[in-house]
Amino acid sequence: MVRAAALVIAGALACVLGLEALFHVLPVSTYTDVGYHIDPRILTYRPGHAFRLSWGWNLENPLRQQANNLGFLSERDFTPDPRALGLIGDSFVDASMLPRGERVGDQVQKVLGARPVYAMGGPGSSLLDYAERMRYASEKLAVRDFVIVLETGDIKQVYCGSGNIHAPCLDRKTGEARVETQPPPSSLKLVLRHSAFLQYMLGHLRFDPAARLARAFAAPPASRPTGGRSYWTGMTEGDIDRIVGEFFERVAPYRKGRLMFVLDSDRLAMNRGDATPDPLREHLMDALRSRGAEVLDLAPVFARYVEETGYHLEISPHDGHWNARATRLVAEAVATALARQ
Repeated sequence: MVRAAALVIAGALACVLGLEALFHVLPVSTYTDVGYHIDPRILTYRPGHAFRLSWGWNLENPLRQQANNLGFLSERDFTPDPRALGLIGDSFVDASMLPRGERVGDQVQKVLGARPVYAMGGPGSSLLDYAERMRYASEKLAVRDFVIVLETGDIKQVYCGSGNIHAPCLDRKTGEARVETQPPPSSLKLVLRHSAFLQYMLGHLRFDPAARLARAFAAPPASRPTGGRSYWTGMTEGDIDRIVGEFFERVAPYRKGRLMFVLDSDRLAMNRGDATPDPLREHLMDALRSRGAEVLDLAPVFARYVEETGYHLEISPHDGHWNARATRLVAEAVATALARQ
């Protein structure tokens, strides 16, 4: 019995080691080394860090990416330059799922030419995190002009516990400002993150034994009413005003030039031909303009392209980020808007 058990364990270990060796050969995503490397409130990759990315069980669209001198995905290093344009956002600006040259910062750089574009994207972040990057860019890089890319969830996600917070957030009930930084990984996690087999299981297959066990014993979810935009669920105009006001209060010392917001649209509804108005989105644009910011609404830009060509602007049905067509359209629209005085 003991011998049989030992053989089973040895066979399982041999299988795991074989899979580990195989996944090191295949383009499995590698450790991105994200942390507070340049500022205690700003998450970036480790400066200069190179890593590999692919998606899904079949390791599709493999890419190699490398962070610049400050830990952002950009083809240029960032040095103090008051001529630079700060381009700030979440994964839509980071765009690690796109190759070099196709990310929105690269596309804006092509259109603007000589003027440096500092693309400061941070996956899994929201509006108040953008204020921290504005602070850093103003204080450390002498940046005066900023373009903030807002995707549909960036407003609601400022609430603490949303899962899209790098540091500052607001308490949902009290409105109190807090700081919730992400804890550093343990020594064991640092070692395990270098395992290609675990990266494949946890990152590509999204296999989480604890979560699956919890779902197995959890009560069935309550039905939710259909209709409306899910990213506004539970939000009011007053919530938007409070969040936008908090942002502008934080960035007031760093508004030394132009401040433009680029608003993504509900592209999935657009693909369905759904032209239902979004009153809260309109209110958000009004709130931004009332505080002196410029607003570039991408909805008409994207709608016209989809209607004329029939092409969608997402990377794939499983990835709603902008594809290269979309980033090119955004870059052209930003350049046109910046050319206006």
